[in-house]
Amino acid sequence: MSIVKLAFLAVLIIIIGIVASYSLYDYFTLPNYKIIEINTFSKIYSSIVITNNEIILGGVKIINNTFPIGIAGIYFLNNNTFTNFNVSKYFNGGYIYSLGYNGTAILLGGSTRINGTLHTSLVEINLKNYKIYNLSKFISPFYTIGQIYTIDWSDNYWLVGGNAYIVGVGQSPFLIPFLLKINSSGFYDLSPKLPSDFKVIGGSSTIYSIYSNNSSSIIVGGNAINMTATIYQNNTFYNISFNFLHLGVLLTSYYWKGYWFIGGENLTNPENPEPFLAYINNSQVYPIKLKYQLGVVTSISSIDNNIVIALRVPFIISNGTTYGSVILYGHNINKLNTIMSKPFLVIEDMAVYNNILYGVGYVQKGNYFYGMLIILNRF
Repeated sequence: MSIVKLAFLAVLIIIIGIVASYSLYDYFTLPNYKIIEINTFSKIYSSIVITNNEIILGGVKIINNTFPIGIAGIYFLNNNTFTNFNVSKYFNGGYIYSLGYNGTAILLGGSTRINGTLHTSLVEINLKNYKIYNLSKFISPFYTIGQIYTIDWSDNYWLVGGNAYIVGVGQSPFLIPFLLKINSSGFYDLSPKLPSDFKVIGGSSTIYSIYSNNSSSIIVGGNAINMTATIYQNNTFYNISFNFLHLGVLLTSYYWKGYWFIGGENLTNPENPEPFLAYINNSQVYPIKLKYQLGVVTSISSIDNNIVIALRVPFIISNGTTYGSVILYGHNINKLNTIMSKPFLVIEDMAVYNNILYGVGYVQKGNYFYGMLIILNRF
C-alpha cells in the first residue's frame, strides 16, 4: 500500500474517531427525566424554582370539569407535599397564568371572573412573611376586563403583559395588548409606546411572553394576523423585523448564548399549524427549521450549555389523534436530539436551577387533566 493511501486511511480513521466521540458524548450526556403528577392542579402554567427542594407553582383547578379556580403554592420535592398560598379568592372562576420572582417576593398574574366576565388579577406575596397584597386595584380601569399572561422581573422593576377586552361605541368588541411597568414608585402604562404591530385596530392582540436579560427585555405575542416582537431597553422599544411571511403567534421567549430566541406557532397554513422557532440577530428574525411539521413551541430554556425546546405536537393513537409533548435538546441549535416524546402530556413552562431543568404542565386521562412536574437531570 502506498504512503499516500496509508496517510489517507489514517486521516479517515481520525475523522471517524472524532465523529464517533461526539456521537458518544451526545448519547451519554443526554439528561434523564422523571414525571410527577400533582393532582392539586388540573393544569400548571408557570413555575419558580426557589431551592433544590422548593418550587412555586401556579395554575388552575377545574372543579367538576367545568369551573376554573386559580391556584398557587409551594411544592416540596423531598416529601412530595404541596402548601397552598390560599390566593384562589383573587382568581375565582379564572386562572393563574404567570409567576414572577425578584428574590424576596413573587407576583402572580391571571384572571378572576366577575359577573360572568374575566377580569385581570394581579397579586403579590412577600416570601419573608407570606403576606398577600392585591394589586389589581392599581391596574388602569381601561385594562380591567382581560387577562394577564406574562410577568418578569428586570433589574429593579416588574413587567406585566396580557390583553384587555375593549367595547367601542358602535363597534364590535376586540382585544388590545397591555404592558405595565411596576416599581417602588408605582404603576406605569407602557402600552401606548408599543410598536404599531402590537396595536392593530379591531384585531385580537395579546402579549404572551416577556423574558429579561440584565436591563433588556423581549416582549412577544401576536395581533389578529401576525407574530409580534419588540425589545425594551432604557425606556425605549426597538423594532424587530420579520423579513418573511409571519402569520401566527409567539408564545415563549428566551436568551441563550448572546441571542434572543422566540417560539410559537406558524399559521401560514391555518389547517396545519407549524411549530415556529427563531433567533434574533441585529433586530432581524431568523427562523430555525425543526423536524416536527405540526404543533407549537410552548417553552424554551437551557441546561448545561444546551438549549431545550418543548413542543406540543399531535400523536397518532389507536382511536385517532391526541396531543402530547416532545423535548428537543442539544448544544447545536440546528442539530437537536429528541430526548422525550409522550402523548397525553403537555409542557407549558420550563425553569432551571443548579443545572436541573423543571418543566410544568399537565397530563390527560380520559376527559380529565392533572397537573404535572417533569424533572430533567443526570441521575
